[in-house]
Amino acid sequence: MSTFVSFDIEVARGFPQYRCKNCGYMYSTDKPTYQGLTVCPKCQGEPHVMDWRDYIPLGLSCAATTVGDTGRDSETWITRAWGDPTQGTQMLYDQFDELLAYLERAVASGVVCVTWNGVGFDLPFLADAYPYAKEQIKALTRAHCDPAFQMFCERGYMIGLDKAAHALGAAGKTEGMRGDLAPLLWTGLPDWEMSESQGKMIAETGLVPGSSEARQHVIDYVKQDAITTALVYAGLARGERCAWITSNGAVSKVPWLPKREGDRLLTVEECQRLPEPKGWTGFTPKPRSNYDGWL
Repeated sequence: MSTFVSFDIEVARGFPQYRCKNCGYMYSTDKPTYQGLTVCPKCQGEPHVMDWRDYIPLGLSCAATTVGDTGRDSETWITRAWGDPTQGTQMLYDQFDELLAYLERAVASGVVCVTWNGVGFDLPFLADAYPYAKEQIKALTRAHCDPAFQMFCERGYMIGLDKAAHALGAAGKTEGMRGDLAPLLWTGLPDWEMSESQGKMIAETGLVPGSSEARQHVIDYVKQDAITTALVYAGLARGERCAWITSNGAVSKVPWLPKREGDRLLTVEECQRLPEPKGWTGFTPKPRSNYDGWL
């Protein structure tokens, strides 16, 4: 039985899926890039696939933490929001410093810090947004547990948080919300062409993007993500097998049972000692440095 604190963040400013190499027009579509690039709707030019690093600074809007125990019912867990829906467009430096100190104290006291794909996004984003704390953030990253990163190290791929939650019998993420909608609701409508589903989902919330009510909706969303991360970690740390529904609607043939160190999963530093993941015929894993290279 171990105590842990999960956390998740949301950025204040989103970014488009594509930028046209020819005319510079920025836009998003509902077609995933792995299914093929969508040409520019303005000039039919070749698009550049945008990465968050292409669009910085994004700013941190809010965060949430959940303190739990793998041996206790989740009803006793404590979830806390970080960020103010009425104050500015992004979290103030002193608010972030308080969050970072809170997580560092937890790790120093033996509490397991947990994210889902924090190595690939949340923590490198924070290191970029708050460069004065970069070394502290790197130390926190190496010491914490990231089940998604561990899955990649062991399997060569990872699944999404929602899919993992449902595989373990948890409720999952907030219905009617997605991570790409959070910054649009927090800051306001973007300066690029949204996808059809983005516009529809924002309209269905009935909220005015950039309003305090919309920002509170984002805070509620990030709190649910922290809870979902906690539920997934607790299940995996107890030795539950993760058998998810694949893209073709079937249950994964080989459930994932992650390696454990006592009553916890592996830390990022321990995962980095594992051999590089191997693929199979028709599948080559991404280099691990795509996730942890910034460390």
